[in-house]
Amino acid sequence: MLVKCLSFGSIWWSPIAPTLHETKVFNTTGFDPLGRQHRYYVEPGEVRFNCNERHPIEQYESETVGGIFRSPGIERITGPRPRNRLLLHPRCSPHAKPDRYLLRITSAEVGRIDFNPGSNWRNNGVRLVAASSHDAMQETLLLIDPTAVIKTDRGIMELACRISK
Repeated sequence: MLVKCLSFGSIWWSPIAPTLHETKVFNTTGFDPLGRQHRYYVEPGEVRFNCNERHPIEQYESETVGGIFRSPGIERITGPRPRNRLLLHPRCSPHAKPDRYLLRITSAEVGRIDFNPGSNWRNNGVRLVAASSHDAMQETLLLIDPTAVIKTDRGIMELACRISK
């Protein structure tokens, strides 16, 4: 599938790798109170980029927003730290037609999501990558298709696509 990155979660990191070929960059949801990153996961998950070059971590978001990447979709990682993972690699032509969109939403922007089982907060066009909640704040990273519908305490949100030539 092809994924267009519209926005990302607040937390970026890159573990030290012995070679450029093994370099990875990750993104997820969370909060940064007082300069300390906390994830406060409701649903743990991450976006992973395989890289063949090193850049300062601050550049990855600006270089990847709007980019289109090939992806196998969300996989569930099991083990001592179960989580969702969305691999985005390699980058595709900017003219490629995406199948899905990666989107970060916050409770400040669209309202709070009720993640309790049976709450019916999404339709089949929405897949949850990661979600964090702390106090009254939520940050959610979603993989959505053009038919996505999300229900929050402020109402219903739909993705609107504008095609320009």
